[in-house]
Amino acid sequence: MMYAGKERFDSMSEHVCTPETCPEGSKYYVTAIDAGKTYFMAGPYNTHIEALNNVDKSLQVADKHDGRAWFMAWGTVQMKSYCAIVGSLNKAGFISSDGWWKV
Repeated sequence: MMYAGKERFDSMSEHVCTPETCPEGSKYYVTAIDAGKTYFMAGPYNTHIEALNNVDKSLQVADKHDGRAWFMAWGTVQMKSYCAIVGSLNKAGFISSDGWWKV
């Protein structure tokens, strides 16, 4: 299952920012939340707007592989720049290293 692994976090704190107010030097991810668990689906992105622009694409790709995707809460998260997480869709090869969607 593409949602299992180290890219899942059981608890995260909430911080709301807009693309204009997010701190520089951070990494951004598309996330899916299911039953209180957060999954890093796509990323890292260098800007919040890049992550926001890929939320719907990530949902569409995930749905092709697991119909439960529509029942999850989709959004973005900001992490410190040293975070080494790679999104599940990236790991599975649905997003190339240059950011192009393969599906």
